[in-house]
Amino acid sequence: LIHPAAEATLQVRDRLIVNKAFDGLTMDMGDPNGFTTGIATALPGDVVALTIRLENPNSIDLTQVQFADDLPGDLRLASPTNAATSCAGGVVTAVANGQSVTLAGATVPATGNCTVTADVFSNTPGVYVNEIESGAVNSAVVFDNEPVTLAERGVTVPPAVNM
Repeated sequence: LIHPAAEATLQVRDRLIVNKAFDGLTMDMGDPNGFTTGIATALPGDVVALTIRLENPNSIDLTQVQFADDLPGDLRLASPTNAATSCAGGVVTAVANGQSVTLAGATVPATGNCTVTADVFSNTPGVYVNEIESGAVNSAVVFDNEPVTLAERGVTVPPAVNM
């Protein structure tokens, strides 16, 4: 019995690159993708923009991209949330005063990028570190993100006024 010759091609793909920022400031090193490394600060009740940027370094579109970003502590989605995405086919879910932003059904184009945005606030002073863990962003072709991405927001106590 003679078996026909077989051929196989192994294609190695890069992981999805994910960065996040509050008001354009991220804890990710090296000022990635137009963000600046730093900590966003605001007064209690001030609204700041949360931006999550997804970058696909591969030569194929990544489809059915999805993630859930759970906000830490007393950080909440503003009202209105102004939640939006530039990711083709993507649906963003973000409920005012809630603590989760989700993306489902999105396509990140080959060698391209897209964003998810929503407005957030806190009435409680403190430091809030928001992260998306490595492997938490998934797609139909089993690509995930690497490494973890972090953004930090400080809510400061307003100065006292002495009379």
